[in-house]
Amino acid sequence: MKLRLLGALLGLISFSSTAQKIAGLLDAQLGVQEGYVLYNPTNYNKAYLIDGCGRVVNTWTSQYAAAHTIYLKKDGTLVRTNLLTNTVIDGGGGSGGGVEILDWNSNVLWAFAYNTDLVRQHHDIQVLPSGNILILAWEKKTTTQAIDAGRDPGKLPNNQLWPEHLVEVRQTGPTTGEIVWEWHVWDHLIQDFDNTKPNYGVVGDHPELIDLNFTVDGQKDWIHANALDYNPELDQIIISAHAFNELWIIDHSTTSAQAASHSGGRSGKGGDLLYRWGNPMAYRQGTANDTKLMGQHHTHWITKELPQAGRIMYFNNAPLRFYSSVEIIDPPLNPNGTYTLTAGKFGPANPSSIYTSTPQSDLFSKNMSSAQMLVNGNLFIGSAAQGIATEVTPTNQVIWKYKSPVTVNGIVGRTDPTTNAAYTPRPVFRMIKYPYNYPAFIGRTLTPQEPVEGAPWADCGLVTGLEEKPVTALAYPNPANDRLTVTAPGCFNAVIMDGQGRKVFEGPGEDQLVINTSSISPGLYLLRVGKRVEKVVVRH
Repeated sequence: MKLRLLGALLGLISFSSTAQKIAGLLDAQLGVQEGYVLYNPTNYNKAYLIDGCGRVVNTWTSQYAAAHTIYLKKDGTLVRTNLLTNTVIDGGGGSGGGVEILDWNSNVLWAFAYNTDLVRQHHDIQVLPSGNILILAWEKKTTTQAIDAGRDPGKLPNNQLWPEHLVEVRQTGPTTGEIVWEWHVWDHLIQDFDNTKPNYGVVGDHPELIDLNFTVDGQKDWIHANALDYNPELDQIIISAHAFNELWIIDHSTTSAQAASHSGGRSGKGGDLLYRWGNPMAYRQGTANDTKLMGQHHTHWITKELPQAGRIMYFNNAPLRFYSSVEIIDPPLNPNGTYTLTAGKFGPANPSSIYTSTPQSDLFSKNMSSAQMLVNGNLFIGSAAQGIATEVTPTNQVIWKYKSPVTVNGIVGRTDPTTNAAYTPRPVFRMIKYPYNYPAFIGRTLTPQEPVEGAPWADCGLVTGLEEKPVTALAYPNPANDRLTVTAPGCFNAVIMDGQGRKVFEGPGEDQLVINTSSISPGLYLLRVGKRVEKVVVRH
């Protein structure tokens, strides 16, 4: 009799059909770091916070398209860069112009424009511990200004040059801010082109200065910096100098006057470069074989609570080799906050860690992108061109994969084969994962909703990218009294059915789900997790 009942119940259970998944959650397995993922497709006005099953936990909507960077502050507010109009300083990749702060419900708390005929915010910003915002920006220099500084006139496209500068802004009103600190590349130049100009010198003897005539492509966006990070323990700033294939570190402990000079601050070096790495040819101390950085993005320090703390991580785009990598270096830091220069070059000779996918071409983005160390030692990687985020274990196993469904033509369904061939995602500058215990989430009700693509998520722990797979699920104790604990890989949906095939419980889990069975009548039930079905007994 029991066997007949079990057979009847199995006949009532319907299984999901196999389908190719082109967007949303593509894979989720055991070992994923618990947390939420934040991303905002470029030139798109919505930012999404999703859980490990790809379900939306919160959405922020702005009147502006996002330029590139977004951050979630510890108080739950979102800081984002806005794409504003500018007819003078425009056309460079990463253009933005403004910074906006939204509360959890998308109410605007601050809208600040750094966007004139002479300056324009681009690419990145950084939220400092003080609450001030550090802004990366271009400043326009005319032909006369550039030549007077020693620039080769043959390297002045469009008769202008856009060197980088940083401003630290303190909010003073809903749309206003005060610049409380600044640093300019223009104050730290050297050149050997024109000996009648004040910046003339031997480039190779001054790695702390920036060669005004070093250029890869001769563009007006000469340096094309694309990332910032701040180290509160060192009071230093890291800048990703994309067109130089270098990362630079400068002292933030200076006053603005000291930052414009070559002395002062904790380092005693003013605003000169304390450290640079990736391409010694930029300061005449190497060959092409010494070039390690290739169009890199998201250069940043690994913070003190994470594995390999204090080291520097970056996404090495490497567009000419047709595969990208995530790399870590251990800079030669001295106790006083300076860096060791050996034989005219800054070490190390090579990264201490390099991750590439298998095959290597599976991880490749010509531009943008991000990489992050997680608490459990996993890497969280955002490959911008594909709009794909992956989580990778220390043994190089991909255990979580998500593809943004936001395309240039709108949001696509996750299994719609008609859109697969023409799928062109909006790039995602960065995808960042925040742990469950991040202060922004504490005391806040986080209710999972539908995924961005609006598709069912019940099979989210079962997908391999092309087809569903059997799940190893464990339910205990069995028999259960007041609770039943279900464990399964990644994200899953659990269903309990009675002898007549009626659902008495359905709910999502992520690695583990505790079900309150005190309100379920004693008896024999079937528990379904994906394609796995097992009998459970409830008794009180």
